[in-house]
Amino acid sequence: MQLSAQTVALYQKEAPELLDAVTSGEAEHIMKRDPATDYCVKFDAGWCGVHKQYGEKFLGDACHFFPRATRLMGDHAVMTLAPSCPEALRLMLEEEGAFDYVAREDARLPHSIKSYADHHAQAATMRRVHDALVASVTKHEGLATAFGSVASAVRSMMLMPEDQHAEMISMAIKFAGGRLPAAEKDAADLPRLVAALQGLIAASKATHRPRLDKVVASMCEALAVRIDAASNQVEILPETLPRIYALEAMWRDVQSAYIPVLIRVLQAQLSLTFFPYSGLGEQLEDKITIVGVRLATARLALMSAHACSDHVLGTAEIVDVLQPISRFLDHLADPTLSLAIYHELGWHREARMLALLGG
Repeated sequence: MQLSAQTVALYQKEAPELLDAVTSGEAEHIMKRDPATDYCVKFDAGWCGVHKQYGEKFLGDACHFFPRATRLMGDHAVMTLAPSCPEALRLMLEEEGAFDYVAREDARLPHSIKSYADHHAQAATMRRVHDALVASVTKHEGLATAFGSVASAVRSMMLMPEDQHAEMISMAIKFAGGRLPAAEKDAADLPRLVAALQGLIAASKATHRPRLDKVVASMCEALAVRIDAASNQVEILPETLPRIYALEAMWRDVQSAYIPVLIRVLQAQLSLTFFPYSGLGEQLEDKITIVGVRLATARLALMSAHACSDHVLGTAEIVDVLQPISRFLDHLADPTLSLAIYHELGWHREARMLALLGG
């Protein structure tokens, strides 16, 4: 976990003994890992030792604010929860009004916080657009049309001057569904999703991820593919194609139980990235692609978990499946490799993305 220079200065002044737990690596200041457990050295029987002994004042921003993502909007800040926290994900899946705003005062903001709006009017416009998109996906019965309509509406809105976006977004959402292209299906896309995820895992820093490994293993079992331990490549087996068709047939019978969950997952991704204004990627199409592939990965994870368990998953089981994926993907700070993989597979194209989401 990263520490700001201000937190390190606090340690130096008021708790110098905590400096023994600080090192450098992925950032200038980070908490050390215990080589035996791969946990933070201050992890103590399920609790944060810094928080327990010194109080929240001494938590670095990354620990203090997790799972909250904070953005400065004009003269106020907007916080949302990340689904990489199990309890946050459960609330997003179960609570009514999970994506509604709640006004509050907070004595602390992150030391480094990006401003997305220079003045109140701009902030109001951005929030209106974002809120309309998050709310709109609940009006769709299918995952592909829900996501496709959001993407189509934003593309249309961006063609208009910025001062018209607040008025334009409702109309763009209303007509977005009629502009979606036919999905370009490819049976190999499901194994490719596993390969894409495994490629990102292999390229990231090696660490202990037993829950994510379990989810990937479930995908491999459901699709009858195998990950070669030496090369980290996903191997297609003779029984893979029949298994894909069987999995898709099974999904058509049970998807009605999971589409509401995946709609909430989409809302969570839109909320976390303050779509379309934040998130990974410089261009709008990059942001659309990354949100879409992550949603498709969540869909495949639920398909696989259902196939391996042969019963409709409850909320706790769904959280166990989806949270490890979110924890890994939400912590990827650089989208370069992700986008290179997704572009190579053609998933940046609208028709291919709709197919990836079951369209």
